[in-house]
Amino acid sequence: MTTIMLKNMIDSTRVRLYKFSVFAPTKYYNYDIVTPRINTLTDFSCYATINTNNNYVCYSLKKYLKTSSGYRPYKILIQDIPFARRRFCLLIDLSLPKALFGNNLSEIREYQVHEVIDAVYSLLLEFGIEISKEELLNTPHITRIDFCKNIVIQSHVEELISLLKQCKKSRSRIYYYYPTSLSIGTKKKRLNIYEKNREIIDNASKNPAATTYKLARVLRALQKSYDTQVFRVEQRLYGKQTISRELRGIISPEDITFKSLFSEKAASHILYKHWTSLVHEEKFKSLLLGEQELDTITAEIIKLAGHKQQKKIPYFATYIKLIAANGEEIANKDLRLSKGSTSTKTYKKELYKLIRQLPVNDPRLTDFQTITNAIKNWSRFSLPIASNQLVIGIGQKDYE
Repeated sequence: MTTIMLKNMIDSTRVRLYKFSVFAPTKYYNYDIVTPRINTLTDFSCYATINTNNNYVCYSLKKYLKTSSGYRPYKILIQDIPFARRRFCLLIDLSLPKALFGNNLSEIREYQVHEVIDAVYSLLLEFGIEISKEELLNTPHITRIDFCKNIVIQSHVEELISLLKQCKKSRSRIYYYYPTSLSIGTKKKRLNIYEKNREIIDNASKNPAATTYKLARVLRALQKSYDTQVFRVEQRLYGKQTISRELRGIISPEDITFKSLFSEKAASHILYKHWTSLVHEEKFKSLLLGEQELDTITAEIIKLAGHKQQKKIPYFATYIKLIAANGEEIANKDLRLSKGSTSTKTYKKELYKLIRQLPVNDPRLTDFQTITNAIKNWSRFSLPIASNQLVIGIGQKDYE
């Protein structure tokens, strides 16, 4: 048995480019709007040959088109903005691992930035566009970046997600919740957690020649033989200002480019910050403890509480039960109504200090610790793959 080692970092990005050439536009773009023959790779003289009525126009990729490997980027859009200094821009929103490997289970490493540039360049050629590799490498016009990490865990992913959905992230809301996926955050910052194997299997191509078809076949075999569970943590950042603020202290705003985002330090910093702002170990322990009967919870707290905390034990036990049953937001509201003169923050601080001392023998806690450590220390994600299965598209470059 061989082990495939993978380093996870960046998935999807959205960038704007201004130097590009469009060839055979009627083959690739709008049926109803005639797409002009734009070529700004060397200069912008083509502007003078293209009429405009000063309206904002977009030229979008025909819906049925995919690459030879079966991948279709989320968005390829040519925007005509007549009043701008540079009239045309190209908006691309795509998964970089899919461009490079054909799937986004395999993830890219810091040193692979030039391989990614070449892959994106080749991918866009399949859709009738040639870009400047140099511009893509150094562009500061980045309006989306997804940092991600895959971790193999022992528990089933849905068991962890059923607990994590009870957590309240500051100034955030739950966008969706399913047994194997959770999305929580704001319009500008979204933390997505899901079972990666299931996502790939469910969305795999039905074409036996496609990379995702072959990968899904191997993942099914892994699940059957090893019950392999891949926990995916993904932090999405939308908007140039959001990206700049989130990376403050890691990358200076003036130094943020496509190339500079290929940073394990930046990826670890962003994911660890948002993962721990959703749930820390003491909170996770309280969720596990909350699955027990109220009397059992109370007895556990009594063992740990000091003499001065005896009056607060009913609040502590009730809060733990509420957070597990109804979620952190409702538990906080109920605690505020009954807390008396002591602040909710103080109660929770005291409670989590007690919980920190509580020994919990639960495989889900071990998995939580594994996830947290993997994000913080940026440890490698590995899958047990038989050597005769290396054709799945995970990539020989990832093999060690």
